[in-house]
Amino acid sequence: MSRRLLVALAGALAVAFFFRNQLGNGFTLLLGDRHDAVIELAILEHWANVLRGLSPWNLTDYFHPVPGTLGYNDGYLLFGLLHAGFRGLGADPFLSGELVNASTRAIGFAATYALARRALGLAPGWAVLAAVLFTISNNLFIRGSHAQLFSIGFVPVLALLIHGMLRSLIDGRRAALLGWGAGLALGFAACLLTGFYMAWYLAFFCAAALPAWLLVAGRPARRRLGAAARAQALPLLAIALLAVVAELPFLSLYLPKAAETGMHPWADVLRHVPGPLDTFHVGERNYLWGWLVRLANETFRPGFPAWSERMTGLPPLLLLVFAAALAWLWRGGGEQPRPGSPCCAPWRWRRWSPGRSRSRSGASRPGPWSIGSSPAPRPPGWSPATRSS
Repeated sequence: MSRRLLVALAGALAVAFFFRNQLGNGFTLLLGDRHDAVIELAILEHWANVLRGLSPWNLTDYFHPVPGTLGYNDGYLLFGLLHAGFRGLGADPFLSGELVNASTRAIGFAATYALARRALGLAPGWAVLAAVLFTISNNLFIRGSHAQLFSIGFVPVLALLIHGMLRSLIDGRRAALLGWGAGLALGFAACLLTGFYMAWYLAFFCAAALPAWLLVAGRPARRRLGAAARAQALPLLAIALLAVVAELPFLSLYLPKAAETGMHPWADVLRHVPGPLDTFHVGERNYLWGWLVRLANETFRPGFPAWSERMTGLPPLLLLVFAAALAWLWRGGGEQPRPGSPCCAPWRWRRWSPGRSRSRSGASRPGPWSIGSSPAPRPPGWSPATRSS
């Protein structure tokens, strides 16, 4: 059986496992409730009407004659495009909405697998594991009534675009840089109009990751990034201008509504901020860890509701594995840097192979935070007889 078929089978099983309840009841009981879920379906139907030329893009079929009513909720743009396809195939609005959710899980699986292979250099088995864990995410499973959270499936797609843009920047491939950058600018704008949360958190993560990388990358890598940015200043400027133009619809829709409604008060935001116990709050009914969540809540915060917006923690075993990996890396695990290699961080070294854009080793593939994929400068005293394998 070919590798692609095995990966596709793993993806199908992961998506089926996530939607096991819907498959078991014949899609007669779906995610959501009679409030948020129905509003979402109304917006999905709105986009189907937009594509048929029946509605303006920013005006839904409720709250007439208030203008810009799409701005009262998440825009669900990408969801709406998928929904229009399923509606065109004959699915009713409710079934179509659930198929959209399943599609975003499938997209997330495929993009996570590709990201793990191309950007992180993982072997196929590990890449499949990463994609499966992403797809069957417990915190999304128990909070799936908020359909906008399914837009997390587009985040690895954006990460792939970031990775391609950075590789093209370092390699000096202007046309490729423009292509990947334009895709990122348009894709991020589309995600803003789909589910603001995930687009915002991705931007927030990148804003934190860049200075962290600059802190640990080392002077040669920082110089190389700076030199590449200066050499590609015009394409980068063009990408930035495209990003500004692409986000104008989002800003024109939501800024007036934010001023009109005043947005959520800070006290409401603080009420949903996770605490230390919520890092592993996977729900009291979780098959493996529900007992631990119940014990922690009863011991440290008696009376805490069993069902809340803060049920977004990670399984304790995954947290322990993550902590063990960090400790291993801190103690010097993984590949060691070579003189002059374009390292991106102490935990992510790239193999150097003179005369090639990358070595055959999977570890040679740079991550979205990596500084390059072209050969590193040859260290003093290098000769073909002494080069690394």
